[in-house]
Amino acid sequence: MIKSFIFSTITALVLFGCVATTHDFKIRFNDIQGLRNNDRVFFDKTAIGKVTNIEYTDAGNYLVTVSVEDQFSSLPKDSSTFYIDSNPEAEGQKAIRIIQIEDGGNILKKNAIVKGKSKYATIYG
Repeated sequence: MIKSFIFSTITALVLFGCVATTHDFKIRFNDIQGLRNNDRVFFDKTAIGKVTNIEYTDAGNYLVTVSVEDQFSSLPKDSSTFYIDSNPEAEGQKAIRIIQIEDGGNILKKNAIVKGKSKYATIYG
């Protein structure tokens, strides 16, 4: 009985520790340029998450939900820039890039909505 309880407790702790949690938020884009669910999210050259939902809104734009792995949840900030680019790991696929042009900023809260930019507005802006 005690061995069974200990085994069950250890199994539950191991399984609970293996469940990854995510930091989800939304990015508003005017055009998604072929972006799809499960496309990757990058910060610099590191894949930190994926696209989990794309919704076309009544306002005529897109709300893209992204899930960032919790270990990287401090990277997206309200001062970050978000844009769609090609996926460096998979030819023909898209990805969301998060870059930090300005210092500072606050970590995005879960379920926050931020504005995405075009790649060219980011480069030449």
